[in-house]
Amino acid sequence: MAFVTNGYPMSISSRLALSARMLDNVTACPKHSPEYKNIASLQSVHKTRQIVQYLADAGSDNSTMFDNSLESAASVLAMCLRDLKYHERDKRFGNKRGLWPATADEMFPLGATHTITSLCAWYKARPGSTVFEVLELMRVMHWPLTCAGLHSGSNRIDLIDGIISCHESFARKYASVSPPCSQDDIESTDRQSLYTTHDFLAGLRNGMDSLADDFALFVEGREIDLYDALKPVLIILDTMNALHDDMCRVCAALLSLGPTEERQTARNEAPDFVKRELGIQAGTANDMEPYRRLYFWMPWHYRGCYGPNCRVRVHDTGRPFARCARCKLVQYCSKECQRRSWRGEEVAFSHQQVCDILQELNIFVHEDMDAEEFGDACRDNNFPMARARVIVAWRMSVRRYLGLGDPEEILAHIPLQAETSTGPPRESSSRSGPSERPLHVG
Repeated sequence: MAFVTNGYPMSISSRLALSARMLDNVTACPKHSPEYKNIASLQSVHKTRQIVQYLADAGSDNSTMFDNSLESAASVLAMCLRDLKYHERDKRFGNKRGLWPATADEMFPLGATHTITSLCAWYKARPGSTVFEVLELMRVMHWPLTCAGLHSGSNRIDLIDGIISCHESFARKYASVSPPCSQDDIESTDRQSLYTTHDFLAGLRNGMDSLADDFALFVEGREIDLYDALKPVLIILDTMNALHDDMCRVCAALLSLGPTEERQTARNEAPDFVKRELGIQAGTANDMEPYRRLYFWMPWHYRGCYGPNCRVRVHDTGRPFARCARCKLVQYCSKECQRRSWRGEEVAFSHQQVCDILQELNIFVHEDMDAEEFGDACRDNNFPMARARVIVAWRMSVRRYLGLGDPEEILAHIPLQAETSTGPPRESSSRSGPSERPLHVG
């Protein structure tokens, strides 16, 4: 991790000089096999040094041995980190079953700001680089620190410039392919680069730990620039490609944020599939089918403490927050926060009012479902729509008191007692307070 995120000079002469040093280290290593310490190796080093000077004079920006070494290291690192996504049910954030890295010190050995700055600078210089996947995995596993690093110095602009360059290069490369371009027509490295980019942008909108305005703050001032770079790629892709739908959502979100005049012009000239997505996003959530609405409000993507007005999001130790032993969907940084949540202090809904509903949902739904599968499961199990509305109302109130942004919905009054009585028989919440409800860890 330290090698990939060390922060190296971006000039071709510096990178070629590093390549020569790497060769020097190989030939000077006392443990290196003697047969490689021959005149051919020394000539190779000398030749590399000549190339350094030649390419530096020519102003070239070709890949170097050092570039390839760093890309290989980033690929291995991304492969290792990819299996550690703590949002998966069997490897939640900081879970003891999760492997390295779990703590901030392990994830950012040189400090969060330095780490993010190094990755953003490298990606701007080498658009499409594997280091973006490392950055995306950092977002998934440690968003608070990653977010702070992104908004430090020129990092945000550097990253956006890299994303734009990556999409422009893709559009040029596949311009000769008759659209629509199927998944098989795209080279695996190009496909992975696009997927990673749009996982990152989609994650800023509604991913793990994301706040209401994270996406808008990241793209601020560059909305139309990004859209103009994404649009040609979107037109090239086959509409049956899963990436196409993700890009449509991102493009529609960008067109809802840009300067009014430019935004309106871009909307008028947008492809039909982007206009359809704009229509979907513009529709009020109150018109959404109740189970589908519930799906988007399930508490699967927040890892911070649910205590009333508690803004603690990550334990310094990297250990997980303790979760409610019954519903296993909310977590707390302390027993005091759990106690206040159970009693409903300073909040619209106490945990007493929603815990058994969440328990019931846990029996037949899980976070790997898509919206249609989720809705089918609710219907097959006759889950009361009134209970679905209670969870939506609770989650909306949670976003407010946790400072995650005011939802773009206006809550109608929900007659809580009448609605909760329509569900399955309940365990009396008066028999046990939070002190009798064991905290579940892991």
